[in-house]
Amino acid sequence: RHATPSTPSSSAPCMRMPAMVPPRTLAVHALALMGSAVGIFVSELSASHYPDPRRTPEKCGNFSKFEMDETLLCDPHFALVRALRADQLDITAAAVSAWEEDFAVQTLRSFGVRLGIALVARTAEPIQRFADDLAVAWSLDDEAGVLVVLKTGDMGSVAFSGGLLRDEAAFEAAPDEWFATTFQLVVGSLRLGLPGKAVEQALSGLADAIGGGLGRGMPMLGGDNADVEQVVLDEIKTNFQEAEVYRTACGEQRCLELHLDEARQFSDRFERYYHEAMSFPALNIIASSGSPPKRVLMLGGGDGGVAT
Repeated sequence: RHATPSTPSSSAPCMRMPAMVPPRTLAVHALALMGSAVGIFVSELSASHYPDPRRTPEKCGNFSKFEMDETLLCDPHFALVRALRADQLDITAAAVSAWEEDFAVQTLRSFGVRLGIALVARTAEPIQRFADDLAVAWSLDDEAGVLVVLKTGDMGSVAFSGGLLRDEAAFEAAPDEWFATTFQLVVGSLRLGLPGKAVEQALSGLADAIGGGLGRGMPMLGGDNADVEQVVLDEIKTNFQEAEVYRTACGEQRCLELHLDEARQFSDRFERYYHEAMSFPALNIIASSGSPPKRVLMLGGGDGGVAT
């Protein structure tokens, strides 16, 4: 017997409706299950059987459009191509390009970092052992090498390896602290089926840990960085002026700022607007004159921005 609202009955069975789950929560859980399910249909890979992009690039995916000269990138299970959002390849390309611009050996010479990124659905061994063995196989176990391994299946995971990470003196942030923050962000993106975002967050975490202000093109972890402490990187004093270079944050990216006599001049992120505004009017006059001058007089311009 069922009681109706108009005729309540104490003998009628009590039926409890399940609590409604918000649609957004259901969607997040569905995405997490889909992201973790990728690894169910592929076999486990050991580090010894994982492709080497230097020797078998055809097994690692097509990254010919990426602007990378030194980074080793491999995605044999095509997680970036098959991601839920089509922009994951573009996000990865931008993150790798920003990393190379700031950290590559060709940029920093003897201070450069050689990077490897490996995406794998399932590993035959624990992910950290997989990463350590793969770092050796990819020749990233020296003092300039670092490897990021992203496991896209089994609810997602991340591991870092390479010779550089064994040197705690290379860290500007506490190793345990930065890893905990990075792990949480990266795994969250992997569970949502966003491997490209996970790559970006992993590289941002590395930049925070080992590079500080050098990683100017990389987005900083945590979004709004109004509370980022300014750090003086260099001080120059002459008989006429005092100059200081600060490492700080401009919006959500790292940047460097030049201060003269304790007055901020510009940052390397926005300096082009400052210098172009002074240069282009004169350049337009020169271009329209029909007879470009052979000599140019600049008054001031000590920072070199207008000259370059």
